[in-house]
Amino acid sequence: MTDAPGPEDGLRPGVLAAAEAALRRAAPDLPAEAAALLRRLHEGVPTAELAEMPPEALAEAAASLFAFAAERAPGQAKLRVLSPGPGPGRGGAQVVEIVTDDMPFLVDSALAALAVRGRVVRRLLHPILPIRRDADGRLLALGDGARESVMRITLAPGGAITLGAGWLAAEPGDHDALHDALARAMADVRLAVGDFAPMLARLREAEEEVGGGEGAEFLRWLADDNFVLLGHRRIALDDAGGAAVAQGEDLGVLRDPALSVFDALNSLPDLP
Repeated sequence: MTDAPGPEDGLRPGVLAAAEAALRRAAPDLPAEAAALLRRLHEGVPTAELAEMPPEALAEAAASLFAFAAERAPGQAKLRVLSPGPGPGRGGAQVVEIVTDDMPFLVDSALAALAVRGRVVRRLLHPILPIRRDADGRLLALGDGARESVMRITLAPGGAITLGAGWLAAEPGDHDALHDALARAMADVRLAVGDFAPMLARLREAEEEVGGGEGAEFLRWLADDNFVLLGHRRIALDDAGGAAVAQGEDLGVLRDPALSVFDALNSLPDLP
């Protein structure tokens, strides 16, 4: 048994039609795929909330994101932070736009990077779209092709969040720092996802080395989707009691040799 249609069901097509008309007026040179993006971009927004937004605002958001997604280098995340003020798609708020290959953990990682900077998210739009591009990364069509994650994140003005017992306030001039934090988060996701298979293989090898018992059971539990594999680094011990990073085995986010997992590993020769 299905629920009876509500009064909002008949309202949504008219709202979207008005937004598409506004899009044609504001950006008549954009291809028909821009209207398809407008619908996909806002499909998760409740009808009542959608109806409260001016059609021009819906159109500007789609036009801005479509123009940004029109070109993207293969295998790379593309992002920008739009400062508050007049301009297409901004609406007086700071806006983040991200276009990248679809991968796990993208939204969580972006939100975490924003939270660390003390930013409060007012609206997150995140369609996952099949996009066909040419060899240079130019968008040819929506609806077929590789799946891409397309995000438009509107931030609340100013903003602060609670971290533990204190407050972390957003810095007014944090545009570049915010961009860098998001870029690093997207790069970390790509490293972790790209190296997942070899990291899982290392975990399986460790299980075999343990040879059974509770240790092997614990490693098996980790490998059974109960742990997020972000990075791998092996510390090799020699007969003299020395310790060193095994060269060539850093994986995931630990491909960066400057990234330490534990403070004690910052000075391997001093380890007992």
